[in-house]
Amino acid sequence: MSERVIALLRRARNDLDFRTILLRAAPDELSNLGLKPGQQAVLLSNLWLTSPFQPEDLPDWDARYGHAFSWVDYRSQAIPWTPFKTPFQHAKVAFITTAGLYRCEDSPFDTQDEEHGDSSYRIIPTETSPEALCVKHHLGLVEPGIDGDTNHLLPLRLGQQLQQEGTIGALAAEHYSFMGYIPHTQPLIERTAPEVALRLCAERVDAAILIPV
Repeated sequence: MSERVIALLRRARNDLDFRTILLRAAPDELSNLGLKPGQQAVLLSNLWLTSPFQPEDLPDWDARYGHAFSWVDYRSQAIPWTPFKTPFQHAKVAFITTAGLYRCEDSPFDTQDEEHGDSSYRIIPTETSPEALCVKHHLGLVEPGIDGDTNHLLPLRLGQQLQQEGTIGALAAEHYSFMGYIPHTQPLIERTAPEVALRLCAERVDAAILIPV
């Protein structure tokens, strides 16, 4: 996320009148603040998601910002549904989060590229402790909870509990984290998502539970 967007967000969080001005601003007014269309979308997403609003309050995002990102439309393609046949109490389960979570010793996600985003992923072993996890997300509102707890972003603690209770057969050895801001989706679809799928297959994972953020 650009320094300009971060500065505006910080000001808006401390100045409700300025926040209201930003939410009501037209695209050309936001351009006068030095924001490109992609940066405007990021700024307004952060502001709307932390404000009480009615659906009718939201702008027409496709009309405003659809041209700003190289979206890929796969709606016409058939979805390859695969029936789930393994009883859950015998299934090996992995988690996939889009919270931008990573082990603090690893490289953080790139939040500077508003045009393309970051399609890479991070591997998080099951035994990773909560204090060893950090968050870097394009949406500034995505962050750890009280005392750095990240179970709401990647529920490893809950998964271990379900395994102990016998609700699931086993928890996978590795789980995966993406940063859920990827306007340029082709690298995700063509490279990183298939890589994760192959890793899941290699570990003989029966079910992958997605935690969208």
